[in-house]
Amino acid sequence: MERFGDDLLTIRRGQVPPGFLEKHANTIRTLRAQIISNEPPVWALDIEDILQPPSPPLLTHLRLFNLLGADALAQKNAAAAWADLHAIWILSRSLWQRPETMSMAIALRGSRTIAEVAPNIGPPMPEWWNEFASFDVRVPLLRAIEYEAFAMRLRAERYPLGEPDGSKFDDTVRGLAAPFVRPIRVAQSTIAIEKMHEITVAEMKADACRPFAVADMPEWSGFIRRFNEFRCSATR
Repeated sequence: MERFGDDLLTIRRGQVPPGFLEKHANTIRTLRAQIISNEPPVWALDIEDILQPPSPPLLTHLRLFNLLGADALAQKNAAAAWADLHAIWILSRSLWQRPETMSMAIALRGSRTIAEVAPNIGPPMPEWWNEFASFDVRVPLLRAIEYEAFAMRLRAERYPLGEPDGSKFDDTVRGLAAPFVRPIRVAQSTIAIEKMHEITVAEMKADACRPFAVADMPEWSGFIRRFNEFRCSATR
């Protein structure tokens, strides 16, 4: 990645600086070949630290998805363009194996890039396309729900007054007040978890193309809506 230097930082969704692809053509070709020819990356997990787990380089993934998607659109050679999308799928698939919602969101971005760019590339369809086309995003989403629910409950039990900030006085006050506040925070987390489950199960069973919004959990409903938008576009 260092071969791109600071140029990679300029990549945004749908925006590649003029001359970027030509300047880095050899690097992109090498990177694409390395991703495709090696085993998919496996990112570290720490079951003992669910609240602050090790995280994949998600921002780098996002920039690579944008870069490879742009390169696929610019390619004159269909095989090379499909190879760009194959590299995106390999990286996305590794993130789909993660439990946390942030990785799910970035994986979804990769899959959406493939779905948006693929119609612009000519046949034949590559072998890996069947795996991509049949991949059900609801499975990792439901897994992420359980992970988030467990993390929410654990955070309420462990840090009912918020995580410590390193202040000795503050930590002392937290320790004294925690036994009184903890039952309230746990009860609140239970309500939030039940609502989160309700929203997700209902939307995963419903028509993905139906408009969806939940007023009291806007962030979570927005997360689910992005999944439904992808499911809707995939069925058309």
